[in-house]
Amino acid sequence: MVDSVTDARGCWRFGIGYQRWRAGGQNNCGTKRTLLGLGTWALHVSARSRSTSHTTLSVGAIFPLILQGTPKDRIASVMERYVTNPDHFWRPFPVPSVAASEDSYDAESEAMIWRGPICMNLNWLLARGFKSHGYLGEARVISERSKEAAFKGFREFYSPETGRGMRGTRFGCTTTAVAIDA
Repeated sequence: MVDSVTDARGCWRFGIGYQRWRAGGQNNCGTKRTLLGLGTWALHVSARSRSTSHTTLSVGAIFPLILQGTPKDRIASVMERYVTNPDHFWRPFPVPSVAASEDSYDAESEAMIWRGPICMNLNWLLARGFKSHGYLGEARVISERSKEAAFKGFREFYSPETGRGMRGTRFGCTTTAVAIDA
């Protein structure tokens, strides 16, 4: 399974594992990863100013759940409190790029992919990770709902509320939904 995933801008790196991810720090794209006090993961992303950071509960914040070596109690807590909570990530078509509880959440906008709509590549990774940690039911729901949306047409991204495909058409990366095996 995946050993590490970092960077909110899509610069994926593999091989550093949970402990180094938890250490956080600044990466080469200006994103700081932080483990917040209540066992909540969040990404702090500077917005035009190095002195200002904003905390957003995004899909990137739950990626440590798929890493090998992540403590089982931490996985269980975050799965219950955030991932399978319909107020955050467990929408009719999971998993949105931003938690539904965020002010920036906009499930139907085609202007900004990372403010709500789901990305099939991320769902593929999450389903595999959840399955590897024993969350078979959750992985199955992600698989089934992703396929349901994608089989209507391979689009760039999808509404987590309706499964409606948005923006780019005949989008090849979305074919990963077909490969989600849960």
